[in-house]
Amino acid sequence: MAAAEPVATYRPEDRPPVNSEALSCNQLKADVQKAGALSILSEPKRWPETYYGPEVPQCDPWTRPMYSYVKANDGACGVGYVCTPRVTGGR
Repeated sequence: MAAAEPVATYRPEDRPPVNSEALSCNQLKADVQKAGALSILSEPKRWPETYYGPEVPQCDPWTRPMYSYVKANDGACGVGYVCTPRVTGGR
């Protein structure tokens, strides 16, 4: 009986970040949906963020999913979800 092979999982760090302004919105959306996650560098941020799609990601307990937009070469683009820090109030 053959042992089952582990399922390959996508890790955004396996691929260098893409510049959002170098691709069209449709290209970005297709890449995120195909891979499930994509590291995207977009202005005005100076660091890449991981975008997830097409479904809402399971984020760490201290973060929450938030639908986010980037600037593509053909305008604003709703790419997918990022995990952002939760804002908690306190005294």
